[in-house]
Amino acid sequence: SAQELFDSVLNRSLSYDAFARKVKQKQNPDGKDICTLYEAEVNAVDLGDDTTAIRIRLRGNRFLRQMVRVLVGTVMWDACKNPWVWTGIPELAGMDSNSLLTRLSETHNRTYTAPPAPPNGLALASVHYGIGCENDA
Repeated sequence: SAQELFDSVLNRSLSYDAFARKVKQKQNPDGKDICTLYEAEVNAVDLGDDTTAIRIRLRGNRFLRQMVRVLVGTVMWDACKNPWVWTGIPELAGMDSNSLLTRLSETHNRTYTAPPAPPNGLALASVHYGIGCENDA
């Protein structure tokens, strides 16, 4: 499930350069591509009139350019139909979904990730700065 994919990378410092867009690959040799997701929540939301939306809430210490949209696109792509079998990426075909995001992070290859999710409905809820902000809600 989408929740399990996100849960597999929580509280782990990983390179997310494979999930960034419009940033030169390996542009951050000093570790500026290292991010930690502290919380991920995936819920179905009833919008009425037989319409359901998916709400994804992420909290981390930092995000790279388009990282959230690419993460969401990749997770939704995998949750809908394990695409790695038909994309011609043999290293990912048949991979346990729980290790997928970690493996994609290790590849540092953005061509293995899905296109960014559309920006429609994307909202920044809050930003916290300062020491200990990773523990703020």
